Amino acid sequence: MTTAGSSPGHIDIGGILSEATDTWKKSFATIWVIALILIVPVAILGYFATKSMIINIIYAIAALVVSLYLQGVLSRIVQDVREDGKVDWSVGELLKSINPKLLPLLGLSIVVGILVTIGLIFFIIPGVILALMWLVAVPVMIIEDKGVFDSMSRSGELTKSNRWRLLGLIIVIYIGVFVVFFIAGLIAAVLPILGVIAVIVLSVIIYPWLGVVAPTAYYALLGSKGEVAGAMPAPGTAQPGGEPPAPAA
Repeated sequence: MTTAGSSPGHIDIGGILSEATDTWKKSFATIWVIALILIVPVAILGYFATKSMIINIIYAIAALVVSLYLQGVLSRIVQDVREDGKVDWSVGELLKSINPKLLPLLGLSIVVGILVTIGLIFFIIPGVILALMWLVAVPVMIIEDKGVFDSMSRSGELTKSNRWRLLGLIIVIYIGVFVVFFIAGLIAAVLPILGVIAVIVLSVIIYPWLGVVAPTAYYALLGSKGEVAGAMPAPGTAQPGGEPPAPAA
């Protein structure tokens, strides 16, 4: 599958968004089932979180675990779809493949979160740069099978020379998401139940799409560096070992 979101040395924002949407469409049935399994229960729990401190704590933990699973699974789905244009792994195989990576994903989330937060608090621009530097650390961890700090280092290497373009990509995405959820918020203010339903539906649609963007950007960054990704492992097998993709011939 060609990398529409890149050219030698540079990534293309429009190409990444287009390819992410195309991947999302091709894998929608699988993503929809996974979203129902992971997102819907948490969204419902979130509705009741304000009514009890215990429920609020459970909700926060559940939301974190779901976020980690989604990031990992969506990276795996993008990897799968790029092989032959469809999802070959079952939902169970996809979820199971992330189990060994759950703690490393948590560690990555904590380390990146702390460092980016410190950067934002004391020096806003360095904080933004750190966030952009490690934007594709999760896809690197899942697709290249690397550890926490190797994933961060590899992500920094891949994003170099394209970080301002990645910032533009993020700005475009979040303006669109803000507008959509602002409208949903207005609906919720008038009709709370309808608003909850709207938020759940939007979450099932938008959040998975957002999760597809980062691994799509990862492949675009690979293409911009003249590298080719390694082969996808067979369904249900372990990810082969963490060698970086080879340069394109």
